Amino acid sequence: MKKHLIAGGAALIFIILLIISGYFIIDANRDKTPDNIDIQEEIPESDSVNETDEESDEETDEETGYVLSQEQSGHDDTNVYDSFASDENDENDDNEEDEDDSEANDQIDSEPEFTKVAYLTFDDGPTREVTPGILDLLSEEGITATFFVISRIDVEDIYKRIIDEGHEIGNHSFSHNFRRLYSSGIDAFITDTLRMHDFLYETFGYTAKSYRFPGGSMSWRSNTISDRNEVLEELGYKHFDWHVDSGDANSSLPDHSAERLTNNVLNNVNDRDHVIILMHDYKWRQTTLDALPAIIAGLREMGYRFDVIENYPG
Repeated sequence: MKKHLIAGGAALIFIILLIISGYFIIDANRDKTPDNIDIQEEIPESDSVNETDEESDEETDEETGYVLSQEQSGHDDTNVYDSFASDENDENDDNEEDEDDSEANDQIDSEPEFTKVAYLTFDDGPTREVTPGILDLLSEEGITATFFVISRIDVEDIYKRIIDEGHEIGNHSFSHNFRRLYSSGIDAFITDTLRMHDFLYETFGYTAKSYRFPGGSMSWRSNTISDRNEVLEELGYKHFDWHVDSGDANSSLPDHSAERLTNNVLNNVNDRDHVIILMHDYKWRQTTLDALPAIIAGLREMGYRFDVIENYPG
């Protein structure tokens, strides 16, 4: 009996030990499970390093201007911090701009190049019969010319129109009287020149700077012209003759048709870089107006543009 009790007690103790050891095993496993779960949950946190880097990159990229440059260029890229993609886009934009520039240059090259200058000059006006028609044509063609004027009555509106439309007025003397200008002494020349100068200034507020000797300086003795040219320089004038005479006032020509006047001009410019052309807008010079469209067109075909004589070089 005693042996049975001892055996039963030992069995009971063994069972208790089993229960206790089982509890510790379960508890130990329970402690291990959260550790494993914690480790597994920390695995995505390895991306947090990249997120931190991205934040750092964002600050760096903002400082270098990547974000700003892409916003300005209008790109809607998902990765606005990709500098390589930005550089590639910039390169494509540069290529497009180069193509646009090339097309623009080709267009410019195809346009005619006017490398020479023609100075259309009209003497002895203004007149109501011819000058307004010349002004109308010059306005239509978008070009300017020089009018060497003398004193004429009842055409103040035409003087003013010449000035208002951007043309140059040159002093061609007050009287256009050869004897007074060249044979009556230097004082008569000074008086005549100043009368025309003062008329333009006092009536229109215009100061003429160019002078043309009636008949041209080559028609008179050199000492006569040199004395008068000194006076002109003291008055602030520069005198101009011409390279090509249209012939519209040349009485020796058999006719003054528009075709003849046109040929006289176009056949004698001789490809000069700067050419001064003599014409007249006196009331008997209707064929000058008739010839002018063909003269302008022909000069343009030769590569000439037009300017006022004040801008003549030298």
